[in-house]
Amino acid sequence: EPRLFGLRGVGRSLHGEVGILGRMLVSTQVLHLVDSRGLPCLREAERALLGPGVERLLGLPLVAAGEVLGAVLLGFPSPAERTDLAFLRTAAAQAAIVLENARLYHQAVNDPVTGFLTEAGFRLRLSEEIRRAEGQGEDAGVLTVQIRLRGLPKDDERATARLREAARRTRLSVRGMAVFGRSGAADLKVALPWSGRTPDPGEAVRKLIAHVASSPWPDGQPVGELACSSASWPGDGPSARFVLALLEERLAEGGDAPAPVSPPVLTGERSLPRDFVATSPLMVDLLDTLRRVAEREVTVLISGETGTGKDRVAELVHHWSPRSDGPLVHIHCPSLPPSLIEDELFGHEEGAFTGAVSRRMGPFEYAAGGTVVLDEIGGLSPDGQVALLRVLETREVLPLGATRPVAIDVRFVVTTSAGLAEEVERGRFRGDLYFRLNIAQLTVPPLRLRKQAIPDLVELVIRRFNASADRPVTGVAPEVMDALYDRDWPGNVRELENALSRALILAAGGELGPEHLEPAGEPEAVAGAHDVPLNARQHRILESLVPGQAVTSSEYAQDLEISSRTGLRDLQILVDLGFLAREGQKRGTRFRRTRKGWTGGSVQ
Repeated sequence: EPRLFGLRGVGRSLHGEVGILGRMLVSTQVLHLVDSRGLPCLREAERALLGPGVERLLGLPLVAAGEVLGAVLLGFPSPAERTDLAFLRTAAAQAAIVLENARLYHQAVNDPVTGFLTEAGFRLRLSEEIRRAEGQGEDAGVLTVQIRLRGLPKDDERATARLREAARRTRLSVRGMAVFGRSGAADLKVALPWSGRTPDPGEAVRKLIAHVASSPWPDGQPVGELACSSASWPGDGPSARFVLALLEERLAEGGDAPAPVSPPVLTGERSLPRDFVATSPLMVDLLDTLRRVAEREVTVLISGETGTGKDRVAELVHHWSPRSDGPLVHIHCPSLPPSLIEDELFGHEEGAFTGAVSRRMGPFEYAAGGTVVLDEIGGLSPDGQVALLRVLETREVLPLGATRPVAIDVRFVVTTSAGLAEEVERGRFRGDLYFRLNIAQLTVPPLRLRKQAIPDLVELVIRRFNASADRPVTGVAPEVMDALYDRDWPGNVRELENALSRALILAAGGELGPEHLEPAGEPEAVAGAHDVPLNARQHRILESLVPGQAVTSSEYAQDLEISSRTGLRDLQILVDLGFLAREGQKRGTRFRRTRKGWTGGSVQ
């Protein structure tokens, strides 16, 4: 209804009066009335609005986009009182812009069917309520409830009528301050800020369902089944993003609000390391399977994207197995030079070749009674695949220069970030070796599928940082948690840890805020397919070569005064990462610079 906005006093409704003040609501002209008798031309309702003793009246229309939104009314007790009309016009114009922006914002964030906030608007308001509760201390929070209407008719008019009625009943079910929102086709949300006594989520859910289902729909049909879930800040999540995601998960699980997922209780030798985060359902399932697999003497194939923590899972297989007292040896397969594969894997006898002044035990012998982890098996050369297949079949190795094979007693755990089945189809990986390895397979889920773990990972990184920091970080702003949740994290846990480490350095103590986080961007090129960090030698050779230029391993080793074996390993890693292309497999092979990471002289 039309209202007048007075700079003195509170605006009041005109209740349909269309006197002088009423006409101001539709006029674009400035109204100026002066009468020492007290403006007898005004009606009774208008006098009640102004109050007694007004002898001069100035009305300024609020006009935006050619539409009159209202008026600013000023009453003066003296006709001679001076006013700055230019200033008042400017103030009225600014007020009109504010009102128009508020109207447009209301249209943008409010659902036209229910009048509730849209999904984006509700998330924003929930974030604001969380910040407000955070400022109140420990005895404050926000409880969020989501209800899903099932079985809505396909008829748009009937479905709209039911949604409007459900929204009306939802409003009536809540007392006090609340934020209402709508998402999807048939989901309604309510955010309930609280302070003092913690509300009971179950009671809130029951009350909401009881009100919505209290009577049939306007079309006479029964309400039917409703799904409802609840989540709260800070108990269930550190920010609005986490709370809303948890609501969706609980609705998908049937509408109940289950207790927070916790890893299986493990004691003694089966306990989890303190820095191993496993608070998501996917990781709990993985650990349950891992515990059973670790007890069996079988080869384990661990797959997953780079940065998910496959090496940590491999270590758990060893520590939870009967071989936990034996050695644990890691072999990074892509870095094994094809020409030295047998020496690297099996070792050599004294005098086996020039420079072999003593016997060198290979990693399979060294790991006797323990576990060998073959990291990134997909990067193993064809010759290496043949050699490994022979070891798996015979459980023997033949060191270079030896006349008799040596029996080995190890368990194999293999990790890969490449799809080995697809590699077999492309002819890049031996099928017989793949079937030998794929006995018990574990898949480590990417971070984007277990974002519930982000708060615990953040806490872990901060705890590590504070252990050696002069000025510890005391907390994390909810906006930071929202930003971390919104990212897809293609580099997974490792990318998250690196991003947090940079932010913690910038924060220099106190609370970690959004200004300390770098914007999300492309994954760093140096991470590569196998996620191997480059050393100073490798950076130097990449910066010295332009695309198309080549170098041999001998030239590289001589220039840097390193052994030929170390030089070949450095160059092979750059080949695996895509910075170099290898031309042949024989001695004197040239390694040609590709365009990957080239920016005119530096590696990005």
